[in-house]
Amino acid sequence: MKIDGWLSTAAEAVPDHVALIAEGESIIYGELDRRARDAAARLAGLGVGRNDRVALVMEPSADYVVLVHGLVKLGAVAAPLDPRLTETELAALIEGLGARLVLRDAREALDAEPASGAQLDESMETDSVHCVIHTSGSGGRPKPVELTYGNQLWNAIGSGVRIGVAPTDLWLCCLPLHHVGGLAIVMRSALYRTGLLLERFEPERVAQRLAEHPVTIISLVPTMLARLLDGGADLSPLRCLLLGGGGAPRELVERALAAGAPVTPTYGLTEAASQVATMSPGEARAKPDSVGPPILTTEVRIEEDGVICVRGPSIAPGVADEHGWLRTNDVGRLDDDGYLYVLGRADEVIVTGGENVSPEEVEAVLLSHPGVADAGVSAIEDPEWQQAVVARVVIGNGAEVTEGELREFCRERLAGFKVPKAIEFVDELPRNEQGKLLRREIGG
Repeated sequence: MKIDGWLSTAAEAVPDHVALIAEGESIIYGELDRRARDAAARLAGLGVGRNDRVALVMEPSADYVVLVHGLVKLGAVAAPLDPRLTETELAALIEGLGARLVLRDAREALDAEPASGAQLDESMETDSVHCVIHTSGSGGRPKPVELTYGNQLWNAIGSGVRIGVAPTDLWLCCLPLHHVGGLAIVMRSALYRTGLLLERFEPERVAQRLAEHPVTIISLVPTMLARLLDGGADLSPLRCLLLGGGGAPRELVERALAAGAPVTPTYGLTEAASQVATMSPGEARAKPDSVGPPILTTEVRIEEDGVICVRGPSIAPGVADEHGWLRTNDVGRLDDDGYLYVLGRADEVIVTGGENVSPEEVEAVLLSHPGVADAGVSAIEDPEWQQAVVARVVIGNGAEVTEGELREFCRERLAGFKVPKAIEFVDELPRNEQGKLLRREIGG
């Protein structure tokens, strides 16, 4: 199915509406569309054509957004990569992509000689590949996922129905654009014809932007939210604070709600073009442990082993079984109202004495202790119990906590087999930029 280009139709409908705010510059839709057309012509001058893959190895910027939309106008495929990776890591990913062009600076393309008579297409086939996004790699080596325009469209529709869309919306994006959560905001802002405020995540900078601009939506991961709350950022003017990218402790959700933040928990993955299940704004107070029901057109079921499976038109091609079901490797449950609860990764469940232990459940208890700033739970081999639960804990500034005190704290809230057999105090825990705990790097 062919659909009109989102940016070009937005430029026709609301040419003077603010499309993008970045680096102190405010760009309206008519101007953003003009820049994207110019970028497409210059990319064509570098030999980029339909279906060619272009690796974007750079930090987010206004020019980055222009290039993403310029690639759409050529029918080329954006392949954003993490600029913090080593050259060896990048080389492996770029080779796997078969990239026609690798851009490490947007000006390499935007200052290039434009192709004369470059053929631009202001429509899109829903089954054509829009981008290649690599998974976060929290469970191993990142893998490439091809997402189509249809995947992006249906996820944007499902999200919009669940959280609502207003013409005055301004979405602050401080997530990396090489992850699906960040890039999805760029695309759906054009589809919704709403504003996008781009800012790198530093608590002080984000808090300042929230004070300066009429931001209505922000997407955060738990560590980002915790740092904003610690810094005293005023999140109450928002109408929606999407919280995803990793398990959100109940205590963090309740703390944010108490501060007036409209926390809206969500669960998603790269292969689903972002969101799978999402709360409606205002629902989290009733079910702070849940990530909400599946969004429109998305189905969720729980396998006998507890693994979450997902089906729907936002699922990337080639990742599901013959019936369209994608096995996520996340463990969860659905309550009687159809609300999803995410319990952790299937391959991270600890088996001790024949009992299954979710590391996230133990971490949540440890994090509820007022003296604990961060916690990571893993397993070590044990000759008697097969595996033993162990924890590494970061103590908050000025707190004095002993291992015995924490184990007793856990014992009052957990079954005995879930209580860590040992607790080690560390200065920090390994997390990726989305805030996900890199459990494989914790060790035993």
